[in-house]
Amino acid sequence: MGICKITVITLTYNNWRKIHTAILSLAKQIIDPKIDIEYLIVDDGTKDFDAAFVQKLIDDNLRIKTRIIQNNKNVGTVKSFNNAVKNSHGQYIIPLSADDEFFDNEFLNKLIDKFIESNADIVTAKRIPFDENKYFEKHEVLPSLEQIRLFDDQGELLKYILKYGSFISGACTYYRKSFLERMGYFDESYVLLEDYPFLVKSLINGVNIQFLDAIAIKYHLGGVSSVSNRNPLLAKDFRKLYLNISNLPQMNLYWRRRLYYSKVLTTKEKIHLKNIMLYPEQFIILLFTRLKLLRAQDPI
Repeated sequence: MGICKITVITLTYNNWRKIHTAILSLAKQIIDPKIDIEYLIVDDGTKDFDAAFVQKLIDDNLRIKTRIIQNNKNVGTVKSFNNAVKNSHGQYIIPLSADDEFFDNEFLNKLIDKFIESNADIVTAKRIPFDENKYFEKHEVLPSLEQIRLFDDQGELLKYILKYGSFISGACTYYRKSFLERMGYFDESYVLLEDYPFLVKSLINGVNIQFLDAIAIKYHLGGVSSVSNRNPLLAKDFRKLYLNISNLPQMNLYWRRRLYYSKVLTTKEKIHLKNIMLYPEQFIILLFTRLKLLRAQDPI
């Protein structure tokens, strides 16, 4: 094997003060001499981004080629990620969120070995969540064993993520750069949601997503993608995606109606008389689900 080039990318927007976590984690990686690594930090227009402070963190801790790119204005995660990929020199693209860290010091070597031995275009791996106190031991490793088995049948994997949502986290999913170029990069009609639409498009086009049976990262809970703290722009992206999924030929009438009612309509729209009459079976399902939750919260 000749020299293999990889690019690690950290995107920031109003969270650059946490970037020491990613930088220190990258510094601990034991990199095979045949791997040529570069590190890109792309800030998406944060008003108080301190490039000098970040550069000092880099100088004090890293001995690899590093560049800081600052967008003049906030363009959103998708465009910012695409911009990072277009400016990268690596054959493989390795995202690393500012407040995430690699699980062990050999992960990048394992990942590149997987890319090479499988000739994969996309590789995803396990993650273990942790909270602000870093009590990640109390959280289970994701994805579950049942979900991992779906990688043995990519058709079943596609059906699952179309119907139930994606359990594949963009925080620990990695790409061959030439494949991203061939697919036209991430869909910039979305603002914050890059991975889920791209994975759906890839699977529909017959691309296999390879699974690496290793924990990639300690994944920080919370943030823009968490359900309890979801950014309105991300919520809009999800509604748009589910609307597109509900119109795919892979979805039968039942699933089209279910996805549209449960994922596209807002809470207020779901209980509007017009939609109750149009989707009576879905409204009944909603009522039973809420009653079940109430009973679970207040057992007799």
